Amino acid sequence: MEPQKIQMEILVSVIIPVYRADRIRRCIESVLKQSYPVWELILVDDGSTDGAGKICDEYAAEDSRIRVIHQKNRGISAARNTGLDHCRGEVLYFIDDDDYVHPDLIGNSLQKMEQEEADMVCFYAAELRGGKRKNLMEWSYADPSWNAGQIREKGLCFRLLMVWSKAYRRELWEQLRFPEGQAAEDVWITVPLWKSAEKICVLPQILYFYDQSPHGSVTQQWTAGQDYDACASYTHCMQDLAAWGESDDARLPGLYRLYRLRAAVTGLYNNRKNPVLSEEQKMVLEQVMKEENLAPAQAEPILSNDLYFRILEEEQHMAGKRFPGERRERMLRCAIQACCMDWAEPRLEPQERQRLENFIDQWKGGMKKNEKILQWCIRHHFQMIVEQEGRRLMQKFSKV
Repeated sequence: MEPQKIQMEILVSVIIPVYRADRIRRCIESVLKQSYPVWELILVDDGSTDGAGKICDEYAAEDSRIRVIHQKNRGISAARNTGLDHCRGEVLYFIDDDDYVHPDLIGNSLQKMEQEEADMVCFYAAELRGGKRKNLMEWSYADPSWNAGQIREKGLCFRLLMVWSKAYRRELWEQLRFPEGQAAEDVWITVPLWKSAEKICVLPQILYFYDQSPHGSVTQQWTAGQDYDACASYTHCMQDLAAWGESDDARLPGLYRLYRLRAAVTGLYNNRKNPVLSEEQKMVLEQVMKEENLAPAQAEPILSNDLYFRILEEEQHMAGKRFPGERRERMLRCAIQACCMDWAEPRLEPQERQRLENFIDQWKGGMKKNEKILQWCIRHHFQMIVEQEGRRLMQKFSKV
């Protein structure tokens, strides 16, 4: 990509919320290496305690395009909002402080935006674990041939929601901010963001590197509190979608409902293992289950796996051929786990268990050795091994 091919007067704003020091240098360096040079980098130090803010100040002293804002710790949403309040660019990018980007992130996506006269450009990302790069991230299956309406529908089905996976015209954010103190914040702003974008396009190039490696010896865990926030985010999206009007894809409202229900189920179950929810919050999650004709006592891993299977099934219908193999394999895993646990302690409706067993029986994709064994055992009703695996899974999921 030759930067001179793009209008050089376009100022780009890159917003990075900063809290940890261990990977921030890599992140900032990846912006400094951009082939397109007309940018401002806004580093929002969100009350870091490990020297990350000082590192940001050092970079700002060396490059006038970098600005640092220090604030008390208020969370990633507040840090992004601060960046939005202070940015001056016509086009915006978000990067998380433990990730990094391709040298042509700005150049290539900006060129695509100008060529297509788009309000939003979606690009692909690769995942890193333990310092090793994995394949294309499983949610990055947007097809470049989709028109703006199709991209919007697929984006609203959760797979394209990550805020850092796009380039945005600044106008999209004029009246929009992230909810502070709320997990699943990307979900919360999905509908109004995608509604306001008239022209959306896909750049089928890996330009973002998402690092899921744990920080130091601390294992990142999802808690019941985050499940509660996720449930609230999906509820908010359902309300926004209803206010927006009918979706082009009738499956979309049902998919959000499944996501919300699964968040309620996992939240109640996780809270039994590690109580963090207030009585009022538990009542909210219980009410979500009751609205779907489920008793709160049914909040168990069996139901969680069954719901995730149904979510993936709906996503597959929406994505078609672009549905990635990794998620198909996850469907198999969810079906096997739900079946095994249900054989050990029956919880599912007979017709639902039969549907899962039919899927397992017909599966012809890649499988691990233990999955092949379990498929054979389920197919031939070899009860002892299936029940043994079910009890093992229930014990595993019950650990704090």
